[in-house]
Amino acid sequence: MTIIEVITEEPQTIVEVITEQPLTPVEINSFRSVPVGVNLTASGDGDSYLSDDGTYKSISASSANSVVGQYTASEAIGGHIVVYQTAGGVAIASSSSTSHGSRILGITNSAVSLGANVPVTLSGELTEPTWTFTEGLPVYLSTNGTLTQTPPTTGFILQMGVAVSPTKISVSIKLPIIL
Repeated sequence: MTIIEVITEEPQTIVEVITEQPLTPVEINSFRSVPVGVNLTASGDGDSYLSDDGTYKSISASSANSVVGQYTASEAIGGHIVVYQTAGGVAIASSSSTSHGSRILGITNSAVSLGANVPVTLSGELTEPTWTFTEGLPVYLSTNGTLTQTPPTTGFILQMGVAVSPTKISVSIKLPIIL
């Protein structure tokens, strides 16, 4: 059985998910579940979750306004690439592969080689100096894990967030829409 309980202080929110099967990171309304055992960091100290060993794990402060998980790379992955969950860790996602749609985790913070730990932004702000997004418009998953502001026309559409400046996005992963 998998139990995840997330408690935040202001406003106080308690979310508990109990399931007989292992959870995949599926978005439920605006709440994204995180697999038990994933190391999390967040923008505010004091938040915690109930781990599978029955103890509360705190979420510590990290980069401003973001939640980041640490995963094992199933392949070499570039920085600022959208990844999905695999049996062995995470791999590069593509909007052309509908099987990736419900398994999207987030966006890598750096490039890594096969088998290395990769930080993945699950939600919050993410900056990349080479991006040239139009502020205020949605950012979507494209092919080969890249980000675009043009929605794909085949496979599935997945909004990854919104550009808050040309070089910064607010990651807030929506539900995939199969085309």
